[in-house]
Amino acid sequence: MVTMAEVASAAGVSRSTVSLVLNGRHEGVGICEATCVRVKAAAESLGYRRNELARAMTTGRNPFLCLLAGGLDDELSVRALSAAVAEADAHDLFIHVMSAGPRALERCLDLRPAGVLTWHLAPAAQGALVAELGRWGIPHVALYAHHGGEPMQVAVTHLAEQGHARIGLVASPEDEAAEAAFTRALDTAGLATPE
Repeated sequence: MVTMAEVASAAGVSRSTVSLVLNGRHEGVGICEATCVRVKAAAESLGYRRNELARAMTTGRNPFLCLLAGGLDDELSVRALSAAVAEADAHDLFIHVMSAGPRALERCLDLRPAGVLTWHLAPAAQGALVAELGRWGIPHVALYAHHGGEPMQVAVTHLAEQGHARIGLVASPEDEAAEAAFTRALDTAGLATPE
């Protein structure tokens, strides 16, 4: 495996210059364009590949998202997983799929992901998860494939308790049952329904 030190030697620059150029942080420190071109050419000719594990050690975040799944045994779940993988790929991230079992949160935190997606988690499990991920500063998105009911109420109530006064619903395709459940949840929370 080619190291930054080898690229630096081939380009005739310091290792820190190589790091700044290859990580796209060179503009603010005055590294000239000719040096950037030389560093990139040396990296390409040597076959340098960025070490994502080393980068994760520095940033404290791995280049992947954890998907904690309560179940992936139907067509909608598979389609949602496929969409999540495609979106992650578009942002140079990977998806690590885990069953939402008793040790899932602990295993997820051990991996230090860039973020966590949950699919079909029970509201009680979701609450504990959100609190712990928030403690570690790990972003979280909850995904559901049902049409309202208790989880919709729990989600809206939680957001209202956090001080959010404008809450929206994204549903694709449009879903009258989900919209009705959302409107009821807003009414219960004493919030106005958005346009």
